[in-house]
Amino acid sequence: MSNKRANIYHNLATMLDAGLPILRALQTCASGLRGRYAAVFDAIREKVKTGEELSKAMQAYPWLFASLDRIVVQAGEQSGSLAESCANLARWYEFTGRMKAIILSGLLLPLMLIHIAAFIGPVPRFALGQLTWQEYLWEVFGILLLFYIPFAIVLLILSLRPGKMGNRLIGVFPAVGPAILTAIFSYNSPLRHIFDAILLRLPVLGKAVKQLCLSRFCRVFYILYNAGVPVLQTMELASKIAGNAALYHQLIGGLEAAKHGDPISTGFSPALPDDFRNLWQVGEETGDLDDVAGKLAQMTGFTAELYFEQLARWLPRFVYLYVCIIMIIQIFKGFQAIASTSSGLISF
Repeated sequence: MSNKRANIYHNLATMLDAGLPILRALQTCASGLRGRYAAVFDAIREKVKTGEELSKAMQAYPWLFASLDRIVVQAGEQSGSLAESCANLARWYEFTGRMKAIILSGLLLPLMLIHIAAFIGPVPRFALGQLTWQEYLWEVFGILLLFYIPFAIVLLILSLRPGKMGNRLIGVFPAVGPAILTAIFSYNSPLRHIFDAILLRLPVLGKAVKQLCLSRFCRVFYILYNAGVPVLQTMELASKIAGNAALYHQLIGGLEAAKHGDPISTGFSPALPDDFRNLWQVGEETGDLDDVAGKLAQMTGFTAELYFEQLARWLPRFVYLYVCIIMIIQIFKGFQAIASTSSGLISF
């Protein structure tokens, strides 16, 4: 999905930068897509044709265009730099897609092994008649479930969009109660804040996510500030789009400081990295805050990539350990089944 978005924005940026009108750029972009993506861009083109702004037309398709996309596009429209805004979005989705690919590529072999272990492990007891078909399938399901629950949590963390996940669940499971799901996934909910705070304290993964969120904050700040959006609005939007409720509270003090006429850096939480706060302060003192924000986005993004590469090396090892534990348990259970069968034959 990230790569598809990156390609879409890259193509739009290239065509707009070449001087193509927005309607023709959208039409050309739609011609290179298939299925619902092509239909969406055809529909957006028709709305833009009637005089509607592109950012407003995108609001009808939240499953494809995140709030980050709409805000950046709107800023580009207002400043006359829509091509540059699309190019920045393309770079962002290329970056996040690369992060996910690093993790998932390292898990392909472990995923195959865990499925083999789950299906083969209970086979001896099933062959000896100590498990029925239903019991065998339930045991396989239990082994896979113990793996997929933490695996799904990691994927949710990598998406950095649990709020969107909550909106989807509310639409799919209205009987559960929107109030309950909102309390869990809403950006301002205590449960979300606790989850995000715990996440940032996890070894390796917490550091990787924090750097990735800071990169997102700096990149959005750079795009909006460069597009002429007022600094207070830029700070508020960039802090929310960072993607972590706990980190939002570490950043939002900068907004309060700016409201009182003080430098943004004076309101940042000490929990933020020292080099991040110091470089931001330098940008304010030199008047090059937009350039410094762009460089911080690159620096934190590079650091996040290093952490994710380290995580990609360690995650498969934990999966291998889990596979070994499962196989050892199944071997002991198999020996017990054989011993029980043998003693039954001897007594007979």
